[in-house]
Amino acid sequence: MRTLAGLVFCLAFLAQQAGPASAVENELMTGISPVGENSATPAPVAPDFEGIQEECRLRIKSLRDELLVARANQKVVRPQATKELELWGSLEIIVEEWRLAYEDRLRHEFGQPINSDSVAQAHQPPGSFLEVDELRARRVAVISSLKSLHLEVASEQRIANGLSDDFDSVEQEKRKTAEALSSSGVERRFALQQQLVVQALESRVLKANLDLHNERIHLLQTHAKDAATEVETLDALVNAPSSHFKLSKQELDERLTILDKFEQQLRMQLSALDTQMREIMMRRHAGKNISESNYEIVREESQLLRDLLSNTSLFKECWRRRYELSNFDVSPSEIEQWLEDGEQLSQQVAQIDEKLRLRTRQRRESLSLLTRAAGTVTGVTGGSVSLTGAQPDADTLARIEELENVLEFYGGIQVLATSGGRLCSLFLEDLRVEQDAYSFADNAELFWGWVLAAWEFEITESEGKAITVKKVVIGLALLLFGYLLSRALASLVAYRVLPRFGVSHAAASVLRSVMLYAMIVALFFVSLDVVNVPLTFFAFFGGAAAIGLGFGSQNLLNNFISGLILLVERPIRVGDLVNVDGIDANVEHIGARSTRVRTGSNLEILVPNSKFLENNVTNWTLSDTRIRTSVSVGVAYGSPVAEVIERLKQVIREQDKVLLTPEPIVLFQDFGDSSLAFEVHFWVQMKRIMDGAKVRSSVRAAIDEDFRKAGIVIAFPQRDVHIDMSSPLEVRLKKETNESLTTEKVGDSSIVSGVHRLRRVA
Repeated sequence: MRTLAGLVFCLAFLAQQAGPASAVENELMTGISPVGENSATPAPVAPDFEGIQEECRLRIKSLRDELLVARANQKVVRPQATKELELWGSLEIIVEEWRLAYEDRLRHEFGQPINSDSVAQAHQPPGSFLEVDELRARRVAVISSLKSLHLEVASEQRIANGLSDDFDSVEQEKRKTAEALSSSGVERRFALQQQLVVQALESRVLKANLDLHNERIHLLQTHAKDAATEVETLDALVNAPSSHFKLSKQELDERLTILDKFEQQLRMQLSALDTQMREIMMRRHAGKNISESNYEIVREESQLLRDLLSNTSLFKECWRRRYELSNFDVSPSEIEQWLEDGEQLSQQVAQIDEKLRLRTRQRRESLSLLTRAAGTVTGVTGGSVSLTGAQPDADTLARIEELENVLEFYGGIQVLATSGGRLCSLFLEDLRVEQDAYSFADNAELFWGWVLAAWEFEITESEGKAITVKKVVIGLALLLFGYLLSRALASLVAYRVLPRFGVSHAAASVLRSVMLYAMIVALFFVSLDVVNVPLTFFAFFGGAAAIGLGFGSQNLLNNFISGLILLVERPIRVGDLVNVDGIDANVEHIGARSTRVRTGSNLEILVPNSKFLENNVTNWTLSDTRIRTSVSVGVAYGSPVAEVIERLKQVIREQDKVLLTPEPIVLFQDFGDSSLAFEVHFWVQMKRIMDGAKVRSSVRAAIDEDFRKAGIVIAFPQRDVHIDMSSPLEVRLKKETNESLTTEKVGDSSIVSGVHRLRRVA
């Protein structure tokens, strides 16, 4: 009976979901204009938000009562009850958020725009230079807001796409469950019905959430459209010919007065902080327990004030330069210098702003940790935090109040830093406008200014005296002109004046060289004195002179530097197989002066490092240890050439130490005097000189064995002896006692034969 009652309840609930709930779903789908449609459409029929929320509250109350009754009676709770309660709660929250977004859209489309006040103010033409500044600052803020809106639209679109995919997936699962329910038995019917109810509710929640995000997308796009329109309006107002105002002297004085008051306040705050820091230090020296946090906070505040105070005078100078730029003609060189100074000031303000943001985040984290440790936060009003729970101690409360004051202080400085950054941006924008309007003459003047700056560029300093490009060039010119003049004067004295005093030509030549060197040295010191360059600047020439005196050690230095190059550039490495001066050897050690190599005969040879850079060196294993080598073989005439080639290929492939990639090559090399010559080219891994010799030896042995089995004769050198038979041979027989072989000479030939063969010939 209990099972039957539960089944009846579920069927009734399912019928209610399939009937009225579908109508509610239709209501959720209505009233939403597709994103991107014209906003001038008639007002859509509003969904029944209150009815949906009332239904959610009734369902939530019913499910909570069901759970309470089941737990009170210690009965088994339906597995889907908790899930349904959570889904109905989510639906209530989503519908409330959707209602708020829907009302915002209606107010915007059929009422007054949300930012109507600012737009109305933006439509008022400016009447002074400062009002133009306000419009430009407003334009920067709106552009930043427009970028933020585009990012929010993209984020909402990604969320909507994900919800749409989830909704399609749930709908598909719901259809599968409905099909399974129609063909299921009695024992599974109740579970499938419960599952179908939950899936229908999940689909409803996803659809409502999807409509909510689509509503937000539409609203954000509308705001973005309004922001873009406002930017266009501000651009038109700022760039209008009637908006080109000049900064008046009165406006300049007003800004400077404000900055003076601000600077005075900063100095007063800084003085108070310095006094507080001295008191803390005195207490610390007196041995009193001082909180490190107090000292750090005072120090940070003092440093921030000093940074801001150091930039206050720069802000004043910025306003003065804007006044000059607005009312007078400023040279291009001054504009370039002002641009450089303005960019530096902007970077300094940006650093202060970033430091403030970092410190604010750190203090907020510290305040959050303290409030969690002290109790539960119930509200924040202004800068104060309300706590409930256990009453914290006095130190914690003092620390919380201290952090709140610090955050308030940081907030004030943040506003000032933002204002300073805005001033720098406007100043740089004015300068860039002037820079874009440069004429050819202005660019020529700038170029000449850069040349002069390079001419006066300070290379270094020595003993408080600057060494500039100008001084170096003048000194070199004096040296060159003085050298030419000294050579002409020395030649005149040696070859025109001295011979008149009886000096020989050889002695005059020597005296000419001495005079020339003396005048060059004197000229060198005179040039240094003329350009005001201290002699210590050329102290490094003493090292060059020492190297010149040690000219005999040039080979040592050459080999040492070559060794460094070998170690850095690595044309050879330890273990490489190289060929130096016709000697094949492996590199054993690369030293500072020489490199030690070892030959295949185990001989160690010391090779100067310069040899590897000045001479041709073969490195067998620089980038690859694969070496191509060859083996030659000759077969007797009449041997089958095709079979020989195939057998040679087969023998090569069967060798373990022969590389098959690249593929071995067999060449029919030549018709030799005594044989048909073949060459086998193949690749081997060779790190030492004997590696290739061993492989070639194995290949030759394998070729010999294979040819023996195949009956192919490996040819060897042969000679045919031809005898001139123009006259009969004279043969003399001499009988020996032992009838051994008899040898007779006929002309220049020696004939060796047995006695019986000689008799047959006779």
